[in-house]
Amino acid sequence: METETELAKIISKRLKEGSYECAVCSELVRLRDKLWACSACHGIVHLSCVRFWVKVQTEEREKKRGTSGNTSCVATEFCCPLCRLINPTDALAEYKCFCGKVKDPCDDPLLVPGSCGQTCEKRRDDPKCVHPCTLMCHPGPCPPCSLTRLQSCYCGNSEMSVGCSSGVRGFNCGGVCGKLLDCGNHNCTALCHEGPCPICTVLATTKCHCGAMEKTLRCGENVPFSCNAVCGKPLDCGNHNCPVKCHEGPCKPCSRVPERQPFCPCGKVRVRQLLDSPRKSCLDPIPSCGLVCGARLPCNHTCSFCVMKVLCAHPVLRWSRPSVRVDPAILNIFVFAATYLQRNGKRLLQSQTL
Repeated sequence: METETELAKIISKRLKEGSYECAVCSELVRLRDKLWACSACHGIVHLSCVRFWVKVQTEEREKKRGTSGNTSCVATEFCCPLCRLINPTDALAEYKCFCGKVKDPCDDPLLVPGSCGQTCEKRRDDPKCVHPCTLMCHPGPCPPCSLTRLQSCYCGNSEMSVGCSSGVRGFNCGGVCGKLLDCGNHNCTALCHEGPCPICTVLATTKCHCGAMEKTLRCGENVPFSCNAVCGKPLDCGNHNCPVKCHEGPCKPCSRVPERQPFCPCGKVRVRQLLDSPRKSCLDPIPSCGLVCGARLPCNHTCSFCVMKVLCAHPVLRWSRPSVRVDPAILNIFVFAATYLQRNGKRLLQSQTL
């Protein structure tokens, strides 16, 4: 059986005796007076007095806003005259009983002034308690709950019955915690404890993306990494290895496969125009057109080397470039000139210096 708190008993007794004074006007509270009670300090004042209090506060805020330009003052809130708690002004729109269920409660001399005589049924301050107050509508705070509830231990493996308003938030069951650790792979081996579990200390070996290097790291931190060496994994052609640095995910397909290399290295002429018979595998050499490369270098200049003699440093072969139709006679002239310069260039240079 629940009983009123000491504060509720004192307030109820003084209200019944007519000795309770309003904190605003200092007048005694009578049976027929309309009242307002603060939800924090549970102080009681006349409803008309607290409305006047709000009006004065609002005028002061408006005056302050007009003189200093302060726009943070909100007219929809007011401070309790006793504890200065911020309350919404909507609570003053109607006169209600202490439990808030009845509007304009009747003036019954057998009841506490401001009480409706019904069961309070307010939610208690304890967030764990789900049981409403069973006392008659009353001033002051609701008493602690006298019922019980099930409370789990810290690890959640056991339960016990505790007082609903006992404030118990957990207990040590004495068993192994067993919660999943931060690594997501192992469980806590400590005894049931309060607070978070310790970090996982198990060591695990992990390999880099290409599998050439291993590291021993704490579990949870053993994620794949890059060793910055050449990958070297076999490509899809089965003849070449990946030339890229150790990387995540699958390797790119071989770029020398005939289907993926339709142009010469500089991208000006199609391979089928330079060969009598088509290439059959990635091991077959890629013919050069003999023209000046002209590819854009990283320094923003164009490559001026002859493709037949040396390839430029351009990182990507421009396969998607539209083919340029070259007349076979002109192409033969370029090939002949390039071959002649390659064979006799040194001798011609020496003859010019003499």
